[in-house]
Amino acid sequence: MTKAKPLKIAQALPRRPFYLVRHGESFANRFEYPSGRMDTRLTRAGWQQARQAALTVAALGERPDIMVASALVRARDTARLIHQAGHDCRLVIDRHLGEQYYGAYQGISKHRIAASHGHEIWWQNPQDGESLEAFSHRILMTLGRWLGRYERPMFVGHGGLFTAIGHAYGRNLRGIPNAGIFHFVPAGAGWRLYRIENVNGSNKSALYCQL
Repeated sequence: MTKAKPLKIAQALPRRPFYLVRHGESFANRFEYPSGRMDTRLTRAGWQQARQAALTVAALGERPDIMVASALVRARDTARLIHQAGHDCRLVIDRHLGEQYYGAYQGISKHRIAASHGHEIWWQNPQDGESLEAFSHRILMTLGRWLGRYERPMFVGHGGLFTAIGHAYGRNLRGIPNAGIFHFVPAGAGWRLYRIENVNGSNKSALYCQL
């Protein structure tokens, strides 16, 4: 299948490497409902995932020079755990990195959405919510502002941030694991995404996909 042409908003991202981390498992993840801009806390497993992410980030060879987190509690708590693992860079909270607003779909189980509306793609055209186009524009403009000021920032946010970036490049980036750590590296007109995991005490980086 031919990759779709990148949207103009993709030009909002300066050509600098950055890290993007999804928050640990939340109760919304556990019980399978889209929380969007609702606050939902980390589960016990989510806290453990965040602690493991902290160890992985602490072992990075190229450390971030600033950490920027969504204001929603699941991302904020994940970022604070990572930051407390001995990082000397500044941690800031940016509400513009919040998850997509799903409108009427927020807080409803995926199964009920499928039964009532015949689909599970609430993020594409949410009722009374934020369109995927508007969300993608918001996220790329926000990332772009920070990338314009710092050499290698780390963003801690939501799975939707990957969706937003993928949308700008005509790719479907969903199913990102909780507390997954990804390194975005400029490659031609797009990006290479490397997933970083700590295996037996040593960080391993593997190509995940290319935009």
